[in-house]
Parts: sequence; structure tokens; C-alpha cells
Amino acid sequence: MKYLKKESSIKFKKGPITSYEYQLGDKDLDCALVEIHGRFPENGWTQNTKCKELFYMVKGSGVLTTETERISFSEGDMAIADVNEKYFWEGDCTLLTPCTPAWSPEQTRNTK
Repeated sequence: MKYLKKESSIKFKKGPITSYEYQLGDKDLDCALVEIHGRFPENGWTQNTKCKELFYMVKGSGVLTTETERISFSEGDMAIADVNEKYFWEGDCTLLTPCTPAWSPEQTRNTK
């Protein structure tokens, strides 16, 4: 078992998001708590080139837009973004975002 306190997470702030990355030391899985206040990314789309991302709405509400759909989210809702799926978020919310395999900044790409 691995136990991590929030204080041990690595905090990143980029525009409208604050992310708390939990370093699990596992190549197959990682997790972050992401706070969104506005639109992310601020322009265009974001996509992950290596991992699937699960989005679980812990609190608040928001809208997840992909190239094919627009989904309104509220607390308790969940979705999965496949590898290379383009999306953006709009809202005021907190998401729990496990990724498999483990996420790294190098595999995230923002596009127009």
C-alpha cells in the first residue's frame, strides 16, 4: 500500500487551473486533484498523447467539450478521455483525475 498526504503532492498553477500531482512512483497509474476556474486550456484544445484520463467531478460544475460532444458535469459525474482525444474544460470545479499509464507533462499537448 502507498499512502500520500495532500501536503506531499506537487502543486502546479497554470492559468485557470491549479493541480496537485500525487507522485505514486507507479509507471502504470497516477492521480491528481485539479481545480478549474474558467476555461482550460485558455485557447484551443488539450490532449494526452500516452495515457487515458478519468475525470471525476468532486465538487462544483463544468462543461467538458470534445471534438464530437459537449457534456455538462456536476458533482459525482465521471468521464474518460482516450489517448489523443482533444478536449477543453469550462467551469468552476474540482476534478479527481487518475491516469493510466502514469501522466507526465511531456505527453500533454495543447493545440488550436
